[in-house]
Amino acid sequence: MARRFSYVGIIAPQHFPFIRPWIHWAGCKELAGALAKRMRVELETLENIDFPSGSMFWARPQALKPLLDLNLAATDFPEESGQLSLTNAHAIERLFFVSCEVAGLKWLKIAILQWHPSNEHHQSASSRLIVRRFVRKRNVALLHGENRNRP
Repeated sequence: MARRFSYVGIIAPQHFPFIRPWIHWAGCKELAGALAKRMRVELETLENIDFPSGSMFWARPQALKPLLDLNLAATDFPEESGQLSLTNAHAIERLFFVSCEVAGLKWLKIAILQWHPSNEHHQSASSRLIVRRFVRKRNVALLHGENRNRP
């Protein structure tokens, strides 16, 4: 992903089909919204969310800069007690792609095609040219129009 793909900020694995139904706000939209407002983004109209579940992904530092610029401290996170949701950690997990978009970069997900149904969102990555065309043509974004306020 050298210089040729400098517009890609995050690459994450696609969710297995049986995990996809569990990719949602999980009650964290209000917490995520408060953090997003600090990044100058409104999430009220964002019904669905996509994010790298398990926080496993590759990122350019600038894709995470909007989140890092929040200057969160350890005191912003509750003591671990087995929480399944409703903490800043869970909200941040849902904001990785949002942060990437706020930074002016694109994100994409990779998958093994035989594990996922074929559709217009999938493309073979057999060459750099194919990947470049796909990313430029198919700009999947969570934030649109008035929701996107870049610094």
